[in-house]
Amino acid sequence: MISIILPVRNNDATGLVYAIHRQLENIAIPSEILVMDDASDEAYAYLFAEIRKLPLVKLFHSPSRRGAMPSRIELAKNARYPYLLMLDSDNLIINEHFMQEWLKVVRKNLPVVSGGTLFPDNPPAEEYILCWKYRKERETQQGLLITRNLLIRKDIFLSINFPDELLQHYGHDDTWLGIQLRKKGIRLKEIKNPCLNEGFDTAELFIKKAEQALGNLKRMRRFETAGNISAQVKLFRTAYILQQTGLAFLFKGYYAVNKKRIHKNLFSSNPSLKNFDYYRLNYLLNLKNA
Repeated sequence: MISIILPVRNNDATGLVYAIHRQLENIAIPSEILVMDDASDEAYAYLFAEIRKLPLVKLFHSPSRRGAMPSRIELAKNARYPYLLMLDSDNLIINEHFMQEWLKVVRKNLPVVSGGTLFPDNPPAEEYILCWKYRKERETQQGLLITRNLLIRKDIFLSINFPDELLQHYGHDDTWLGIQLRKKGIRLKEIKNPCLNEGFDTAELFIKKAEQALGNLKRMRRFETAGNISAQVKLFRTAYILQQTGLAFLFKGYYAVNKKRIHKNLFSSNPSLKNFDYYRLNYLLNLKNA
């Protein structure tokens, strides 16, 4: 009935796997947990050996790093059941009826459903605040498709064509999925069945990942219309309008004057998401070829 899809790289996902496994055994439905060891370091081998002992777990190994979405695609191809529950490996299960709630959704035969994510209310150490603030304020918005806690029919997911060039780079694979689902007339349904996520990056790493993701966003333009991308990504829409109206130079001028102040703020104890938007918009406008 349901296949849990879990890519893991250099992370201890045993707590998550044990929690899901226990709930699946209690409700006794046809199910499996498919785990992809995405070329994790040798130090994590014993953790994979532990979860492999569980009856419902099927473990796959990738000799080289695939990335999260390519791992999900590979696991989906090997899934036995018609519904896929995609989770991030740093999620925490906070509801003892988590899988029962998903079972109710499966019985309704809904195509794509988000369970949502909660993030801690208390801020982490200063170096993680930018990531925490962004995820807490931006990644909890309604209508946002993220594969962190997402149920999707297997046939629908495998019908989506992901360009290899996008999968080879980091970022915006969820954006691509959302665009293609919208083109098929499939709308995201949202329920309250969240995981808790405490996996935050330092500001330095978070900004670096944002730059990589923007490169993939620009690369996406080779495969999709500007209109469809704009409908999904506000930052892209803003950059596109500035470029089409010839006003990009004005924003670049503003950014050049305020660059030092913006950069300093992003690494502070109270980073502004508006400044982070300015940083990313300037980076996107100055990207030549992704």
